[in-house]
Amino acid sequence: SDSADQWFNRCYLMHFGSSTTAGIFIDNNLTTQSVYGLYISNCSLNGGQYCLRVTGQLESVYLTDSSLVGANICVSMDAAGTTFGNPHLSIKGCHLNGKTTSISTNLWRAITITGTDVYSGVGTGDTAGQNLSCTNAIALAVTGCKFEIGSVSFQRSFILLNNVINFSISGNVM
Repeated sequence: SDSADQWFNRCYLMHFGSSTTAGIFIDNNLTTQSVYGLYISNCSLNGGQYCLRVTGQLESVYLTDSSLVGANICVSMDAAGTTFGNPHLSIKGCHLNGKTTSISTNLWRAITITGTDVYSGVGTGDTAGQNLSCTNAIALAVTGCKFEIGSVSFQRSFILLNNVINFSISGNVM
């Protein structure tokens, strides 16, 4: 059977101090069923190693109108090792500020990021990294976003693509 429609709406989660914690952690590596429909909206997640971490395969993840800040990696989506599904990720109208990387994806097929402020390395304790790191995707669209990197003393990239087959990056401010 399938699991569907998991919602996080209007939540506020803070994790300070630990380098292993995640505000929201979905581990779907151990299941034999397809999981789809993760909706996160109007949430504020702050601190820890990850604000949002998803491992394994999910059919669709929607992150909207939320603020994820203060973690080493704000959004980490890794579908490595999975054998089913067609993962899609949509980020819209969010504010993301990671200490190293704001958005990191691996093996997510279709990714859209729209109208989102994406920062990295603009706070204290920040290190080298990327605003967006996308690996092994079929399609990526980034439109109407604002990207900012912090201190020039760190080695940073606005967008780092590795094995992304089709991409459109337009109308953004960097």
